[in-house]
Amino acid sequence: TGFEDRLMLAADIARLDFGKPLVITEFNSGLGTNVADGQYTAAFLGHMALASQRLYAAGVTTLSFWTFTDIFEEGGMDSTPFNQKFGLITIHNVAKPGHRAMQLLHMMQNRIVYSQTQSTVDALVTVNNSPATGQSVSVSALLTNFYPIYYNQPPPPVQTETVQLQFDLGQQPGAIPGDVLLYRIDSTHVNPFKTWQQQGQPMYPTQQQIQQL
Repeated sequence: TGFEDRLMLAADIARLDFGKPLVITEFNSGLGTNVADGQYTAAFLGHMALASQRLYAAGVTTLSFWTFTDIFEEGGMDSTPFNQKFGLITIHNVAKPGHRAMQLLHMMQNRIVYSQTQSTVDALVTVNNSPATGQSVSVSALLTNFYPIYYNQPPPPVQTETVQLQFDLGQQPGAIPGDVLLYRIDSTHVNPFKTWQQQGQPMYPTQQQIQQL
């Protein structure tokens, strides 16, 4: 993406001209794009998880997402439950899709075995090996369908992509997985903003409505 290219350029300047790594203390899914409350931020964070591998090799040692919550004083407080502020959590402690994406990234295993970007699809596969046998006991695959949105531009249509996952489990006894869990973040899954709209966009939601969100 253009953002990644600019970070690569800045990292080159920091390394070649000053002999220093590049630390990004604030970044997010965009200013003036009206995407902070929806699933776009989740896809962006998944994409940046892959990009961070390339950026780290180029000298970008830190990427710190802005910010934790919509409760911050810059520009004044806004009491609207969803207002496209930069937080991962609303003022009523409702986790946005971006926060759920962070949770999924936290659930990934400790060793990357595959990472690839093709068209708009990013794929990241990690494994966790058994300390006793060294064999992989847990496998996590993160897939995102990301297309960048630019300042004051309408969101481009993102096509539905079909992805096939194939795991070679070998011939070891017990190689068949005991559990397979699927987590989804899209327009119909993990979308509290849409639920709030269906509630009639209450300025001051009740505790029951907040629980629904």
